[in-house]
Amino acid sequence: MSRKRRNFTAKLKSDLVLELLKGEKDLNSIATENSIQPNLLRNWKKEFLDKAS
Repeated sequence: MSRKRRNFTAKLKSDLVLELLKGEKDLNSIATENSIQPNLLRNWKKEFLDKAS
């Protein structure tokens, strides 16, 4: 049996990145609370900041 690939909405991604940028919680705690890999959140943050300008 293969695992189904998870899809994340743009809203969820941006909400998590904004939460990370606020600095109230660290990357690992946000990733753990949302059951995602910290590397994935790091990639979303980089993409968010690249496209923000």
